[in-house]
Amino acid sequence: MDLTKLKRHYGLNRLLLVGFLILLFVAGAIPGYLSGKWEWMQPPSVHRLKEIKQIQDRGVELSNWETLRGKKLLISGQKWFRQDVRRSQRDAEGVSRDGQQAIIMFMVQNGPMDRPQVEWTDINGYWRWKSDSERQLEFTVTAQDIARSRSSEVEGENQVDRNLNQNGNRDETQSVTARFFRTWTPSQTYAAIQWYAWPEGGSPNPSAWFWRDLGAQVRGDRVPWVAVSAIVLIEPLGDLERSRADAEALGKDIQAALIAHSFRGSE
Repeated sequence: MDLTKLKRHYGLNRLLLVGFLILLFVAGAIPGYLSGKWEWMQPPSVHRLKEIKQIQDRGVELSNWETLRGKKLLISGQKWFRQDVRRSQRDAEGVSRDGQQAIIMFMVQNGPMDRPQVEWTDINGYWRWKSDSERQLEFTVTAQDIARSRSSEVEGENQVDRNLNQNGNRDETQSVTARFFRTWTPSQTYAAIQWYAWPEGGSPNPSAWFWRDLGAQVRGDRVPWVAVSAIVLIEPLGDLERSRADAEALGKDIQAALIAHSFRGSE
């Protein structure tokens, strides 16, 4: 088809637009081609990747929770870290009491080419559980939650206030959406939450991370991520909604700890 027919078929304006887009592509691609560095083959580096990768060796330090044990796991060829925790509870005299227990599993981003994929299927295979009653759990993490996670239990609220003053906006909030479902094995029943955490929020859907990361790459940046799967014990085949508050509290503590110690640190 000659140029005259193309003009008549598509219209001059459309041809000009296509030509302009091709020119932009070529102008952006040629420098990378000549240098042997294609942008999509070498994406921007991941900020604080070293700190994020440390999670697979030692887990995270959680405010309000005591770590009982940690264990490295290899599941479907992927490195996970299992962290068994117990909620810290103190009475009016400050005496420590045994609290609720939970199991948290983390899989981290190991390099700039890593992306969320099928982690939840791998976890199902690890536990060999049955599940039902799936729904969404939404919770909000505030600047105070993050500041508190940076502070030790001994330092208390004064240190929380100092962290707030030094490390950002007091009005900051982050929204996280997680999978929330009941699961059971022959011996136990659990409430489970799962999501991909990143510095500004989280979602159980890889596509939610993908679009944020794509936008960040346009600016020469990246969005790091950590896969989180956590379970808390509930009554045998108990009502899932009765555990919503406990699951939400655990999720907030995990997200705040990841931001405070891994995604941002003391910045």
